[in-house]
Amino acid sequence: MSKLSRVACLAVLALVMTASHAFASAASDAYKQAKKMATAVDRAASDEERAAKETELHDWAKTKASALLGQDLGRMDIAYVGRMQSAAGLYDDAIRTLEKAIGDPRKSKYESYMYLFYVRALIGAEQHDKAFAVFQKMSVDYGAEKNSKIAAMSMGLAMRKVRRWKESAVALDFSLKMKNAAALKPLVNSLLLDGQKDAAIAAIEYAIEKAGEKGADEAHPILLAITKKWGETLPLEFVDFAPGPAPDIEGKVVVMGFWNVSAGTLRWTMGTLQGLFDMFPPTAGVETLAVTTYYKKNPDTGKIEEAMTPEEERTHGLAYRETLGFTGQLAYVKDREALKALGVSAFPCITIVGKDGKLLYSHTVNRSDPTEIAVIQDIIKNAAAK
Repeated sequence: MSKLSRVACLAVLALVMTASHAFASAASDAYKQAKKMATAVDRAASDEERAAKETELHDWAKTKASALLGQDLGRMDIAYVGRMQSAAGLYDDAIRTLEKAIGDPRKSKYESYMYLFYVRALIGAEQHDKAFAVFQKMSVDYGAEKNSKIAAMSMGLAMRKVRRWKESAVALDFSLKMKNAAALKPLVNSLLLDGQKDAAIAAIEYAIEKAGEKGADEAHPILLAITKKWGETLPLEFVDFAPGPAPDIEGKVVVMGFWNVSAGTLRWTMGTLQGLFDMFPPTAGVETLAVTTYYKKNPDTGKIEEAMTPEEERTHGLAYRETLGFTGQLAYVKDREALKALGVSAFPCITIVGKDGKLLYSHTVNRSDPTEIAVIQDIIKNAAAK
């Protein structure tokens, strides 16, 4: 080959690479734009505005996808079009596009990305069986890659949403073993709801062991202790203190939400408890309590101290309850150790005890996971019916 021919070939190659990069950028930029438009849909001020923005998003995404897929795209470019369609809520379109990318015989070092996008599209389309099968394939074929860990977490939370605790636990366990500490609490919760208490205990012990003494979360021993009590009698020792006597809980389902004056989740906890109180009033055999211990902010140091007089506690507790609109009872335990004994490893936390005093549920609630509250409601309803 002559020098001139080599130069010409290099020039053509450069043009091809530039074109490929342009298409890749166009596909990824389309995904970013779709995500931005989807956020605008979620933030719409009214149903009418939401419907209009959603229609705009769907029309834009369909037109954009058609234009991009009409080009000679690389596999990852095609996958990004599928990801864009998912972001727009066009899950069936996304699945078809991603299946095209995955089935493309051309080599790619981004295979695991394509499968991650595919799993999420299947979840969005509520094709949970197929999504779980694809996740399992990922766990075998790309088990050491970060995308498999991400897919596992998405799969685990999706299976929780549809109350498939066993599959949820399988996926979340994989994520935990891939060093995703965030998988532990939902994993334990799914295992317990599936009746696998021993496996839940083993998962916490595994997390503590792998973290080591210096890296272990201080909440893990508390989580371990309360998990060991699951299904057993949980002594409730409230203090007879302001702003009223200890609650009468004999023979009732007891729902406890925990708070303290420095917790950023305080307003959410009180609002959630009020919702449960409205749904399950005392006449239904359920006692809903906002539980805390004694706190007082030192005016000199600004630190929270456990040193209130009954009179101060009365004023303090009633003010919080009135401000946050909680009409249920306030209840107090003697100190922070007593809070830990009730399973409080972090805020917000909900604990449920049956009419027979046995622990039915205790978990740090993930506010972004609507499954949590739905499960809590189911447990209370079933316990109150007994």
